Amino acid sequence: MDAKYIIIVLFFVFVIVTGQAVTEKSIFICENFQKVIKCPGKQIKINYAFFGRANEVTCSNSMTNSLSCTTSDVFAKVLGMCYGKESCELTAKTAIFGDQCPKTSKYLQVDYQCEAIPRNLIICEGYKHSLRCPHQQIEIESAYFGRSNTVTCSDEHNQSISCSAKGVKRELERVCQGKESCDVTADAKIFGDPCEGTSKYLSIDYKCIDLPGKTVVICEGFIKNIRCQDNQHLYVHRAFYGRYNSVTCSDSRAKQISCSMQDVIVAISHWCNGEKECTLGASNRTFGDPCPQTSKYLSLQYSCQDNRNSCTASRCQHGGTCINHGKSSTCACTTGFTGSFCQTDINECELSPCMHGGRCIDGIGSYSCTCIPGFTGVRCEKDDTNPCTASRCQHGGSCINHGTSSTCSCTTGFTGSVCQTEINECEFNPCMHGGRCIDGIGSYSCMCTAGFTGVRCEKDVNDCKFSPCMNGGTCIDGIDSYSCRCKADFTGVRCEKGIPGIGNGISNNDVNAIKDLRKEFDKGGKRVTLCQGSEKTFGCPNSTRILITDAKYGRSTTNACPDTPRKASSCETDISKEMANICNNQPTCNGRIFQQQLSAAANNPCLGTVPYVTLTYVCK
Repeated sequence: MDAKYIIIVLFFVFVIVTGQAVTEKSIFICENFQKVIKCPGKQIKINYAFFGRANEVTCSNSMTNSLSCTTSDVFAKVLGMCYGKESCELTAKTAIFGDQCPKTSKYLQVDYQCEAIPRNLIICEGYKHSLRCPHQQIEIESAYFGRSNTVTCSDEHNQSISCSAKGVKRELERVCQGKESCDVTADAKIFGDPCEGTSKYLSIDYKCIDLPGKTVVICEGFIKNIRCQDNQHLYVHRAFYGRYNSVTCSDSRAKQISCSMQDVIVAISHWCNGEKECTLGASNRTFGDPCPQTSKYLSLQYSCQDNRNSCTASRCQHGGTCINHGKSSTCACTTGFTGSFCQTDINECELSPCMHGGRCIDGIGSYSCTCIPGFTGVRCEKDDTNPCTASRCQHGGSCINHGTSSTCSCTTGFTGSVCQTEINECEFNPCMHGGRCIDGIGSYSCMCTAGFTGVRCEKDVNDCKFSPCMNGGTCIDGIDSYSCRCKADFTGVRCEKGIPGIGNGISNNDVNAIKDLRKEFDKGGKRVTLCQGSEKTFGCPNSTRILITDAKYGRSTTNACPDTPRKASSCETDISKEMANICNNQPTCNGRIFQQQLSAAANNPCLGTVPYVTLTYVCK
């Protein structure tokens, strides 16, 4: 690769942070090229990002027209793509970062460092981050989504500094608990919006705990048997198929280091749990392929548990079902209860489902709302004092509340007090030149008369567009018609006919010659039919020569030269001139030679039908 088109530069700057040397790296990626940055076992921290051009040396080529251009929001975009990840692929493209200096070759500069994975995270609203516990599992300690100060993730939308969503820790436990890694986005659609119009952030504290039992890794394409001692059975705690790092089962195909299949634990638990031994193979055929052309591996944690029923003295409450795992058991709770032993009634009122000041009454797996006067509905969502509650606005019209009365704001194409009347867009005859107007909903269309086109039939169709006049004739456009002004030696609607005796027309002498030839044929002429592919030879005796009097190419009957297909029985063209050029003044003429030359000289007048040649000649 030519060095002047891509220059990848790495240099190191040492920054002292809490007494330790932190290595900062910089990469330069020339426009339309890509590069992967990696932090094995750590996470990427973005310090600086730039896309544009600041000098004439970096990634230089002939398109260096500007030495001072940069694109905004580059840092935010790179941060969103890479921050907190173990690896990140970046491409220097204007489609991603914008183009402030067209016709100038640009480059992407990124300064970053690899830092230890933190166990407490702040994720600004709209951004994503990864929780990671390499070779361990995640345990959520606390979680918060909202805002409690003006500093964290600060912007101009800090209208409230005291708001928090409910059930955040429970949602994160559902998504991330027990996993080795987990991607989390700070989004009100996931956690709810405790303060609309205020920018929020997600705060998470978590720890990494050791996985239970034994760990087994099986490289792609290999098989391994796991087993327990007598009087014990297998129980799988965790299973993963894909790739999480560049080290495990490494080979030349380890292109991606972050890919995995879903529901692997479900399949392996079904095969192995409760068995004394289990044979497993790491195969795409078994689990699917999360990252083609990348070598993968199967990783699982399992334990061997005693063969005894731990549900004998079940402590599951409120109708919960005990599930035996050998040495241990868990409780599957009925609707409305939670906890290790189903001992806790879930508070369905925790998320305040009742609206407009209604009081929530918790039930078993349900809730009810006691509404204040003026409101009704399951969640007190209906305002009985609002005249728009029973809106009569039709066809999608919006009701506007004026206190004791209301009006309707109609959608396009409708009018009336309750939007009941469709507007007739054809009322003012928008179609021109006799076009017929077709009314639609908020629109109309025109069916134009012949010779006109356009939305309103305002354009005259140019009938001369495809140059219909032949032999140099001049086309004159009309209304759905045209006329041709022919040159002096041609006539006809399209100037297609030559005038006899003038220019390219047939001379009077030629006409008389043709009449003489046909008289000669009447005295003793011969007729020949040449079927397609025929090599028939015809000719004249005693030193006389062939003189063609007439020749036709095509088909005039269904009987001659029987063959298929015969889609037409009457389609001929006159080839007397072509035939005369080939055979005249010859003692003999061969059908094969004739047909080879004819294929280049004459068009087939009846496509899809087998043609043949009929000719007459005299010997002179």
